[in-house]
Amino acid sequence: MSQGAKKEDAMSSILIISEYDEGVPLAFALRSEGHIVRTLSKHCPEIFNEGANPARITRPTQMLEQFDLLLSTTTQIDPELEKSKRLIGAGRFHTKLLDPVYTDSIRMSLLLETSPTPLNGQKMLVTAWMSSNGFCPFHLITLTYDRLMEGERGPLFYAGSTHKLIAQSKLFDFVFLPLLPLLLKVNFIGPLTACLHLTSSMCYVNWLSPLPLPFILQGLKELYRPSLFSLLWELLSNGGKEREEVKSNECSLCVSLSCSPPRADECFLNPPPEALPHLWLRDAKETPEGFLTMGTSGLLGCISARGVTIKECKRRVQRTLSNAIKSPEVQYRSDIGDNAEQRFSEIRGWGWMI
Repeated sequence: MSQGAKKEDAMSSILIISEYDEGVPLAFALRSEGHIVRTLSKHCPEIFNEGANPARITRPTQMLEQFDLLLSTTTQIDPELEKSKRLIGAGRFHTKLLDPVYTDSIRMSLLLETSPTPLNGQKMLVTAWMSSNGFCPFHLITLTYDRLMEGERGPLFYAGSTHKLIAQSKLFDFVFLPLLPLLLKVNFIGPLTACLHLTSSMCYVNWLSPLPLPFILQGLKELYRPSLFSLLWELLSNGGKEREEVKSNECSLCVSLSCSPPRADECFLNPPPEALPHLWLRDAKETPEGFLTMGTSGLLGCISARGVTIKECKRRVQRTLSNAIKSPEVQYRSDIGDNAEQRFSEIRGWGWMI
């Protein structure tokens, strides 16, 4: 079946390219939607049972025509893969993003500024989705919690995030619209995330990433009604279609789960089937006995939930935590989202969001 004629809901074959285990949550999510998923990673053990849906391949360049979609969560990929029109994220655009010839134009477009002194304001992420026809008609606003311990204390660590899906904002116009000619020129397809520092009068751009960051997809999936594969496939095909499903006043919340020290072949989580759509396993593999840790990173995964308010999201996350966690060694922060409404309100008051 040709790419243009392919149905969004048909079973498809997907190759997820990772450096370590960051692609594991996406592999589980896409396979749960009924697709054949294979992974390519230098440092990650096999995550699925052997059989009709093997987990890993070793020479993807010889099998490119067998995959409907290539999803890269790392910049470390074979140059032959970068040539594929089925590739989403990273690849050749990441190389150009670091090229001085392109960096100068990006800095000029974004009015990138640096400050020698600490700034008062809000840190946030904005993710826009680039299809073959331009930007999709929505973008994701993300507030992250970047410390291991409650109260934003301890070492740097992705501990959780809150998300809102919106159709328009001053942030999008300021950061992404000036980049459109460059993105079209390099044929970039996929998500592009900007880390921003906002004040009442200025938007400072800290970094840009063309990788499909796992926690971004987790937050988006809760708010985007169609399947995750449908979103990815639309980026490759006609893309940018207006959908009622993305016009929502809801928010989503993600809470990261970890264990220390990581040990292989232990069962820290035992989720019931109804919890699986909201549990994004990472340092895990599937065996006949259930989901066991691989012992690679100690990051067990992430719990996600959707709600009209952050309070509702937290209640749903707590319910999933109660049903899924088997071991008292699992660590997570219980204060994720507590100040999210206040932070969103301040950003909205500055005029950066509607």
